[in-house]
Formats: sequence, structure tokens, C-alpha cells
Amino acid sequence: MTTTGVTKYAVPVSLLFASLTLVSGHANTDDLAGVSYTCDVAISETDAFLDEVLIIAHDLERNQIAVSEPVIEYFDARGYVDGWVATTEGAFVEYAWEFMARDGDGTEALMQYSAELSNDDLTVIVRASPQGYDEVYRAMGNCTAEAVDF
Repeated sequence: MTTTGVTKYAVPVSLLFASLTLVSGHANTDDLAGVSYTCDVAISETDAFLDEVLIIAHDLERNQIAVSEPVIEYFDARGYVDGWVATTEGAFVEYAWEFMARDGDGTEALMQYSAELSNDDLTVIVRASPQGYDEVYRAMGNCTAEAVDF
């Protein structure tokens, strides 16, 4: 997989931390100021609330996380949402985020997301679920990690 889809983003990773407040650390990054994950996600036509590219930027010094991807950019004018670490389990870290979205009929739902990221090979499993509905969208992909100084 490639990272050519990153050009879709209106918000550069360095600007994602303009006004964040959030949560926890990430395994194996003790001596980094921050890390940015760019993930290529293999989606199907039925994955309505997932996209091919996902960026998770984690400022380790300030415990702040920002998540951006085209679905977020569509529903949130900032182009990113705040995230948090839901679980840290040695071999993986699970990031989570949520935002309000509307379906084609204009019905609002709180979209709840998670990205389970392997510390070993940087594979990712992304899940999206609209609160109050039975649907759970799921896709897998690969990420690259870049040390960043926020």
C-alpha cells in the first residue's frame, strides 16, 4: 500500500495541535516528542464512514491526540477531532475518537471510532459505529510512523 492519499488532507499534521486537550502515552516512544501515524486503509464500498487514509498525531509531551481523515474533514470544519488512548496492551495501542455525523436523510448520530495499532508491524484495524445503530464498519490497513516535534 502507498500513502499517496495523504494529499487529500486540508490540515497538515503540524497544525493539528492548535487547540487540543487530551490523554495518554504510546508504548515504545519514551524519547520522542511526538509521533504521527499515516495509515492506508483498505475499505469496501459498504464502509460508508471509513476512508482510505487516516492520520493520528500524538503529542507525547502534552498527552494530546488529533485524528484526521476525509470523513472527519467533511463533518468538522477544523479538519480534525481530538482523540484519546482507549487501551494500551504491550503489543498494541488503541486510539479512539468520536464526532457527530448526519446520514443521507439528515439524521444525526454520534460516530464512535477506534484504531487498534500494532506496535510491532504498524498494521491497523479501524472500526466505526454510529451510536444507536447496529452497524459496525471495520477495515484493515498499514501505517507508517514518523517522529515529529510539535
